[in-house]
Amino acid sequence: MRTTRRRSASAALFLAAAAALGQSASQPTDQSRLQADGQFQAVLTPYLHATHHQLGDIRLPQSRNAALMYLRYIEVLADETRDEARSYLSSLGDHAAPASFDESLAKYLTDARDVLDGFERASRLPNCDFGVELELGHHALLTHLGGLRAVARVLAADAYRLALAEQPVRAANRVATLHRLAEHLASDRVAISALVGVALHALAADTTPRLLDHDLLTPEAKVVLTEAIDAVDPSNPSDVRGAIVGESVWVLDVLERSARSNDTKVIADMVELIDSTGANDSIRELRDARPSAVLKAIEQAREYQSLIIEHWDDPDAVAKLEGLQAMVASNAFGPIAKNFSIAAPRVRASPDR
Repeated sequence: MRTTRRRSASAALFLAAAAALGQSASQPTDQSRLQADGQFQAVLTPYLHATHHQLGDIRLPQSRNAALMYLRYIEVLADETRDEARSYLSSLGDHAAPASFDESLAKYLTDARDVLDGFERASRLPNCDFGVELELGHHALLTHLGGLRAVARVLAADAYRLALAEQPVRAANRVATLHRLAEHLASDRVAISALVGVALHALAADTTPRLLDHDLLTPEAKVVLTEAIDAVDPSNPSDVRGAIVGESVWVLDVLERSARSNDTKVIADMVELIDSTGANDSIRELRDARPSAVLKAIEQAREYQSLIIEHWDDPDAVAKLEGLQAMVASNAFGPIAKNFSIAAPRVRASPDR
């Protein structure tokens, strides 16, 4: 059966290639196969020898999932390139000019060109979904975050290399990719991913003034960066608000359903998720509490949530969230809110920083 399928597939491919090349495909002989193969290679050769710049201009189907492309390119990025890029960025001072590249680092970055071009293409796609299994709670895997941060550092290092090599537009596109990648992380809908997104924005924000201060960007390159920055909501990059509020809403919804159905196992799992450090004794008491006590704690936590949303966009939002955090510490919003409050002021302060 497998042989028949292979032969059928080969015949179908031959017929399609022959038709495209204007050949008669009714009776494929050895001679016609050789002739078709030669002409097919002649058609294909220019694409095989296209420059990387030309390949970078390929327009991808807008329905494609950028996450699948990111994951594919993360896998083929050499560990040495990751390490070299990290070391190079660490060596830059707060206001240092981009350093000249030694031969080893330049070669690593040049060899990584396909990966970085792939990331750039993926970042332009509107759809990105890493498929985070939120329903698994604290067992959900976020293994893509480490790889994305590693590639981000390589993108930043390559921006310096390209700028010093007098390729300012390509350098600007590397930095713009960081901004777009950071926004794609909003699709994870969890706070840690949003914080990684903010860190990528910060990396781009650190790289840009270095390039500008040393006059390494042309007007055209500056337009590339401006467009990427304008696409970001400065008060809510990577949708940090949606991540922290959405994550807590999801947890509370699952916990409420479990309490109403008296599903003690799920309640125990959700308590473990909410307090993974084991530092909140009062919330652990909910494991053995009556459903009415669990529902009351949920209602109190939702009140705290509503106040987070109410104050998030205020000019003094961080101060207000810290005030709410003090109220939470005094048990004003019940045991569940104690764990949600730990992240709220920190996450809100990240975009300002």
